[in-house]
Amino acid sequence: MTGLRIRTRRTNTGWAVLGIAFAMSIVTAAGVFHVWNAQQNLALRRAIWKELGTSRALENERTLLRQEQARIMAVPRATVKAQVMGLRPPRADQVIQADEIEEAAP
Repeated sequence: MTGLRIRTRRTNTGWAVLGIAFAMSIVTAAGVFHVWNAQQNLALRRAIWKELGTSRALENERTLLRQEQARIMAVPRATVKAQVMGLRPPRADQVIQADEIEEAAP
């Protein structure tokens, strides 16, 4: 009878070890899945923040380009006033004499 008892204990111990190993593998798999899922979320957050930074930089660049475009296309006030008064720049064959200096009235 003692031989039978030892064999049942070893068999029960073997099943217990297999059960524990199975439970550990399930817990390990769940942990690996959790870490993998968390890394994906963090990678997505990083990508979103990177895109937001790029978007802000492009918005700033577009604002600067629009300001430069407005500056380049703006007609100076002196040119507009000269056109309203009917003044034109001298022609290439025109001679200008400046003998007298006119003083501006105060």
